[in-house]
Amino acid sequence: MANKLTIVNVNRILLQKEQQKIDNEVSYLVKANKENRQKLNQMVFECTASLSEAEQAVQKSENKGWFQRLLGNITGSNKRLQDKVNRELIIAQYRSQITLEKIAEQNLMTLDLVAAVNNKLNASIKANNEKFKKRYALISKFFLTNRNDIIHLNLRLKEVEKNIQLLNWQNSVEYLNFEGEEYSELDDVSKLVCLAADFYEITQGKWTTSDLMLLKAAMVQVDVLTDEKFNYFKTVKKIAQNNSLKNKYLNNSTIDSNIDYSYLILLKTLNKFSSINSYDSYISDAVKKYLVNSGQDNAQEKLQDQIVAEYIKQSDDVNLNSDINAYDLLLEMIFNLQQGYSENLLVRSNAVDK
Repeated sequence: MANKLTIVNVNRILLQKEQQKIDNEVSYLVKANKENRQKLNQMVFECTASLSEAEQAVQKSENKGWFQRLLGNITGSNKRLQDKVNRELIIAQYRSQITLEKIAEQNLMTLDLVAAVNNKLNASIKANNEKFKKRYALISKFFLTNRNDIIHLNLRLKEVEKNIQLLNWQNSVEYLNFEGEEYSELDDVSKLVCLAADFYEITQGKWTTSDLMLLKAAMVQVDVLTDEKFNYFKTVKKIAQNNSLKNKYLNNSTIDSNIDYSYLILLKTLNKFSSINSYDSYISDAVKKYLVNSGQDNAQEKLQDQIVAEYIKQSDDVNLNSDINAYDLLLEMIFNLQQGYSENLLVRSNAVDK
């Protein structure tokens, strides 16, 4: 892929040989992890955060494994001079830029990854800030161009290996049953949940671009338009508040809150909804008592919604009240399942599927 990012220019602060050294380091890093889908996905999200959220993102990421090796000396006594800090910041962002380009050049991007990253970018609070609008536009264009390249590359292949089990599922999907109703008769959110859960179970987290494209046909089979708009917050809330639906999506797995999964916004939001009604319930219960005493006893649901929305806003700079195309949302749902299981964030239980 020839797509390039033109966000950070280091020609004024780095010699050509220094730029080549960074290029070699990043090439080695990508090559070493090219078979590790989990690590590559993390790298893409962290590099995107570095470029799109500037100083704050670098400070958050500087202690995160592979990123620490790329940053170089930026902390501690090296912060004595602001110009040195600024220089190191630009270099760190340049490394992130090169890393994204290398991953794209080697065709290591996937449709579900691109959808998840782009969904987060489009919902970012900072995207509405004039300072970041141009930068977000460049990053978003980079990922959208790579999405087109991924699809075109798949179409150019002379022989595309077909997953027969997926084809059979797609051809009969509207007649499958959930909670006593055929998929085609369910509400739209339930349809997406069933499609995501079935797809993951059939593929066991390993799929091709052709497999992901089959999802569009499956959506048509159950009467969901691929470009239909879904509100992100309302979608996750509906899943969180319906145990049958949540169990279907997670296959009765539980979310381990002790594991860092900051870039998996869907799972993070889903878990926050659950915590509001369990170990964090004391927060809403305390405010509910105050509201009842003030004659406002019908405000608890709005309060809980606000807590979840503000939590994601403050921790990830994401506005959950955003509209997303149905197909992109479905890809993100599948991406969250794949990453959740690969990082042991989702833990299978012994419960029997409903």
